[in-house]
Amino acid sequence: MRYVEEMESGLIVHLSASTYLSRDTLSKKVITSVEKTIELGADWVNVHINVGSKNDIEQIKEVLRVAEIFDSYGIPLLVMSVANKLGTDTILVAGGVKRSDFLKVVEKVMRAGAFGIVAGRNIFQSEDLKSLGLKIQKIIHGGVEYERDLVNR
Repeated sequence: MRYVEEMESGLIVHLSASTYLSRDTLSKKVITSVEKTIELGADWVNVHINVGSKNDIEQIKEVLRVAEIFDSYGIPLLVMSVANKLGTDTILVAGGVKRSDFLKVVEKVMRAGAFGIVAGRNIFQSEDLKSLGLKIQKIIHGGVEYERDLVNR
């Protein structure tokens, strides 16, 4: 059964979890199947990993596995990562208010040297979540320019 139509909004399925009762509280594991995620009607999926944890390599490998699978279905993947004890300071630029020029902002942030984006309502309140996710993916990973490649597409 697909729940998205009932909610009249996009569905993002979070695939990973951990527990504070674990010996390694930073260890994230994928806890659902591709089949279940597709059955639910996911427009996006996301995975959380903790770089710098005891099993970060396994977490990264799991993200790569998940990325390949969902890419083959055309479902965008959001990877949430926390860099633990790596000796660097992570800089996050919050999205702020909902903007009509959000994709242009993403392009500017990437051109300024960012490695990714942090966004909330500009994604989650989108009228076409899947399309927006694919456009963001193209800007971040494909070198696509907003004005040249994405306006009116």
